[in-house]
Amino acid sequence: MIVAAAVMVVVVVVVEIIVVVVVVVVVVVEINVVVVVVVVVVVVVVVVVVVVVVVVVNLLIKLRDPDQCFMIKDSNFVLNPCEELKPFICQKKQVCPVGTYGLTCSHQCSDQCAGNGKNKRCDSSTGQCDGGCLAGYTGAKCITPCRFNTYGEKCSRTCSLNCRDQDEVICNPKTGECNFGCNDGFSGPHCDTECKYRTYGENCSQICSRFCGGHDAACNSTTGECLSGDCYPGYTGPKCEIAVPAVDNGYTYNRVLLASILAILILCCGSIMVFLENCREEKSQRDSEDGSQIRSGTDTNEEVDINDPKEEERDNQDELRSPISEKRSGHENLIEPERHSQDDLGSQISEELDGSDTITGERRKQKDFESHSPEDWDANDRL
Repeated sequence: MIVAAAVMVVVVVVVEIIVVVVVVVVVVVEINVVVVVVVVVVVVVVVVVVVVVVVVVNLLIKLRDPDQCFMIKDSNFVLNPCEELKPFICQKKQVCPVGTYGLTCSHQCSDQCAGNGKNKRCDSSTGQCDGGCLAGYTGAKCITPCRFNTYGEKCSRTCSLNCRDQDEVICNPKTGECNFGCNDGFSGPHCDTECKYRTYGENCSQICSRFCGGHDAACNSTTGECLSGDCYPGYTGPKCEIAVPAVDNGYTYNRVLLASILAILILCCGSIMVFLENCREEKSQRDSEDGSQIRSGTDTNEEVDINDPKEEERDNQDELRSPISEKRSGHENLIEPERHSQDDLGSQISEELDGSDTITGERRKQKDFESHSPEDWDANDRL
């Protein structure tokens, strides 16, 4: 301001001097008035140009100082860099209280701007957060929450894949904690911890069946199905939780017992039948032998006078056989007294069989004798 005033004073003084000089020249020298007017106009133009230059320089100096003047832009105003020029409006640079912004400082900085409480700073003019955004928000004014299942500072992290999906934002945009819990088989705020030993299901809240087979009785952390595929006796199902009814076990045991008893009874009955059949055959044989003895005794009482040479030869053989049989019997009686009775019985049976054969042969001869005529017998005698 001082420089501008000094320039203006100098210009005014110079103009006055020039006017005085021109008047003196015109009076003394008697120069043409037109020439004098032209000279005066030129001098005035030069002075005006000098004044304009001084003012512009002064304005430039003011613009370099931010505390002197700043530019605003609004629908009702144009750029107005200084207050000396009219109708332009110039305004001192405005600094809003912490946490506010705008032309009249009526807007509040976003709560998601970095900072604590009333110390949340933003640009006094635009409202842009000076220190960036808190976790979970993004944008110049930090009013846009994280999207597409992202979270954290500048929304740079991704929600866990094990968060339960409800077709919404599945995790907290600030902390990343799952909003709807975890998928089966996982636990923890971020659902990044797999179920521990012998637990499964939602938030690992269920315990594997104690009837799962295998050395560790482990099960699938998601479904709870036994990993070994085997169950302890008396239980069945994928999780080995279905107990086999006791009635079924008893029924199976009774069937096995009944089958065993029936098999034993069948064997006993078969053995008894075989024993009875053998006894019957032995009895039948004894009865037939007794009948043969009776018949042989009856037949020996009959007298048959038939002189057959062949029959006589057979009788001689029987007589020779009898002493040998008696000697053998005596010898066996000396060696084995216990078998004496059995040998006698065998000898008796042999004699009875021989006698029966003899009687049968005599009967056959008698029939032959009766069937032949006397002439046939005479022919045989001649031979």
